[in-house]
Amino acid sequence: MRNYEKEKTQTYCRVYGQSEIVKEFETHLIMVGKWKTELLERMPDLFASKSDNADHYSDKEKDQLERKVGQLTMEMDFLEKMCKQLGIPLKGLNK
Repeated sequence: MRNYEKEKTQTYCRVYGQSEIVKEFETHLIMVGKWKTELLERMPDLFASKSDNADHYSDKEKDQLERKVGQLTMEMDFLEKMCKQLGIPLKGLNK
């Protein structure tokens, strides 16, 4: 973490004191300390631009998701066809 980012993070964390957070959320001081530590570690990621997070899913995960969408689409089409053949009305579909 660059020096100015660390100073900026510390400034945000000092807006409320830990004891004030303990009172407001009715939690233990140790838990608030853990939250603060995690926040300080993850702060750069939280404020990263969307383009930095664009590659969140790997190509393998994208392929798996696309296959799943295709499978579900085929199942939905099959079920719609069967409902029409059996005379079962379809509710909530915009077709």
